[in-house]
Amino acid sequence: MVLARRFLTTLTIIVIYQGLALAQYKPPQVLNDPNYDHDKLLRFGFSLGANFMDFRVNTNKNFDENTDRLFADISNLIPGFNVNVV
Repeated sequence: MVLARRFLTTLTIIVIYQGLALAQYKPPQVLNDPNYDHDKLLRFGFSLGANFMDFRVNTNKNFDENTDRLFADISNLIPGFNVNVV
């Protein structure tokens, strides 16, 4: 009788501790759903870029409209950074 009571007490304590342990379990959150935009017509995103360009146009007084050769002279490059919404 004492053995049965001790077994039931031990079994009850194990079940209670197991229940407390399972009650504290939190399922992981899905932060980036891979199937989020499969059925969407338009998708949203960002585009980052860097450029080095000279946007000034310098004209020459001796420019002839009938020339068959034109040359580009880049005196200094200006760095730039682009952030675009796609």
